[in-house]
Amino acid sequence: MSLAVVLTPDAQDDLDAGHAWYEQQQAGRGGAFLDEVRDRLNEISQRPRMFGRVRGQTRAAQLPHSQYVIYYRIHGNNVVVTAVQHARADPRTWQRRK
Repeated sequence: MSLAVVLTPDAQDDLDAGHAWYEQQQAGRGGAFLDEVRDRLNEISQRPRMFGRVRGQTRAAQLPHSQYVIYYRIHGNNVVVTAVQHARADPRTWQRRK
């Protein structure tokens, strides 16, 4: 059974910023980044406990071809994505998010 994926507004902002940055580096790379995120979110939806916890109930899924990490929590029948951030970003940013 797969769970529904819900992005918080902060996570959507992160995703938009990552897309814009990659697109600025190379035309088309932003779209590839979004495809990579979509593929990883599909994996998370199918097997939400596949990725380990990093703090409390928050789990982290590294993207395979980008230096980005998806931070999420399992809430009932939903996977709630709280952040999509560069691996070197200040961890306090995602840790403060609900």
